[in-house]
Amino acid sequence: MMTEQHEPKSTMMRYLLGQMPDHERSSFEEQYQKDTDLFYELAELENDMIDLYALGALSASEQEQLRSFLADPDRQKRLAFAKTLSGYPDSGLESVRPTGTKAQASWLSWQPSKQLAVRAIAAAAAAAMIVGVFWLLVSNRDLRKELEALRNQQSNAQKTEHALQQQIDTLTRQLEERDKNAKGSEQDQLLAQNTVSLSLSSDVVRGNGQAPTITIPPPTTFVVLNVIVPGHVPSTYDLFLETADGNSVWHQQHVRARSADGPNTQLTIKVPSRSLKAGDYVLRVTTTVDQKSEDVAGYSFSVVHR
Repeated sequence: MMTEQHEPKSTMMRYLLGQMPDHERSSFEEQYQKDTDLFYELAELENDMIDLYALGALSASEQEQLRSFLADPDRQKRLAFAKTLSGYPDSGLESVRPTGTKAQASWLSWQPSKQLAVRAIAAAAAAAMIVGVFWLLVSNRDLRKELEALRNQQSNAQKTEHALQQQIDTLTRQLEERDKNAKGSEQDQLLAQNTVSLSLSSDVVRGNGQAPTITIPPPTTFVVLNVIVPGHVPSTYDLFLETADGNSVWHQQHVRARSADGPNTQLTIKVPSRSLKAGDYVLRVTTTVDQKSEDVAGYSFSVVHR
């Protein structure tokens, strides 16, 4: 609180406005540097002047006299902050040196309005804080909605990607299966083109007829022998292909037979054509009974290469 020994407001105002001669300024500075209360009163008056300017509570002539006072960079920052709190826009400041003493008495009238100015600034600051908090709440709500929308879009994109991948996998399997079937069909056709067959149904080894002849053209790969074993129950058989001189050229074991017309058994045998040279051959069919091999039938045929 200001004491009697302190300088009057008019003296402090002259100092702040730069209206003191150099010797008086030096004396005043020594005084407030030694007197803490005077120093704080001077700082409080300086703040009041900045706040009143920011609130627009001064006349045009009073504002003009404060322009040099407010040209200081530090006071500029404080003024900008005060205007932000009070809601008043910035106005440009020019470096104008105040002249004359007409306005000295008017500064004394600022003190009664100090409390009103401080309250106005506090109210403006509170309003600004309320607006800022409300804006943050609204912004956070909007950001949450956007984040949720992005998450939903990401989830839908993942579901779509999964469905597309399943379709790709299904189409890939279908294409592979089709290619496999087409390849198998081509192989079957090629095999059919490179295969000749011969049916053996009589036991010519025992003189029951003339041996049949099979002609093998150059592109042939396999010779298929369809053998009918009459009056025999289907089982597994061992097959031996020999020349007329008794030399073995091919054999196959555990060949499964199937039922043919009537009480007959049919065997289908595929023999590589390279094993059959031109000449006469005998096919022996045997089965195992009580761990002993027994002849079931024998068939003769001739091979001719074109």
